[in-house]
Amino acid sequence: MAPLVATVATSTWFVLEGLSLFRTVGRGGAVNDSGLLLAAAALLCSLLLVVTVEVLREAGRYRAPEQTLRLAMQRIRAGDVGFRVGLRRGDPLTGLARECNELLEWLNVNRPPGVRGGGDIVEVAVDDEEPVR
Repeated sequence: MAPLVATVATSTWFVLEGLSLFRTVGRGGAVNDSGLLLAAAALLCSLLLVVTVEVLREAGRYRAPEQTLRLAMQRIRAGDVGFRVGLRRGDPLTGLARECNELLEWLNVNRPPGVRGGGDIVEVAVDDEEPVR
């Protein structure tokens, strides 16, 4: 949020400065529009920077939960169903982790041949709900 506020404040300042420069008259009575062009370029650059930073930050939020779910699927494929997927509160993909844990619970009750259970069950904290076991 702070980068967005800084961008808006900086862009507003540049636009106001550009408009004041735009109103000044250059040599020979011609209107000087370089300030307005500078303000527009600064606005575009700052918006591009903010969008890039926010996209990279949001993508980073999904990296750890995705890796956790990927490892869980590998363990299930190897025949281990005696565990639960644990994600931190507020992580994205908690709904998918909950579904994975329900599948693991079902597999523990209806254990296919060759599948082993285990004792490393971990609680998953889900926003505004009781922990899923």
